[in-house]
Amino acid sequence: MQEPSGSADVPQPVSVSFKNADVYDVFISYRRARRDKGFALQLLGDLEQLGYRVALDERDFDASASFLEEMERCVRNSRFTLAVVSQQYLQSGHCQEEAILCLLFRTNGAVWVMLLRL
Repeated sequence: MQEPSGSADVPQPVSVSFKNADVYDVFISYRRARRDKGFALQLLGDLEQLGYRVALDERDFDASASFLEEMERCVRNSRFTLAVVSQQYLQSGHCQEEAILCLLFRTNGAVWVMLLRL
């Protein structure tokens, strides 16, 4: 028996911003250093190809809104937060603040940490 093409069980790749969506699957927290950002962007692409809805600050935050408000919006509206933690992430005051806010705003799901050794 042949599988029908476009089966509803197979997630389709998504490549658009979900700025106005009610829910993301994951919010990615990362340091904007070149290697960290490159890893986060690769992770973004991989996850979206698998059909996940991903929030990433530089793409999904409203530039006219407060950074903290936008982070809270994305964290609260995400099933999970994924923190890409590198040595540079731990040394950044902004990233430490973001990690704390991710934990504080976490209303459901979990915070997952990926240690990035560069």
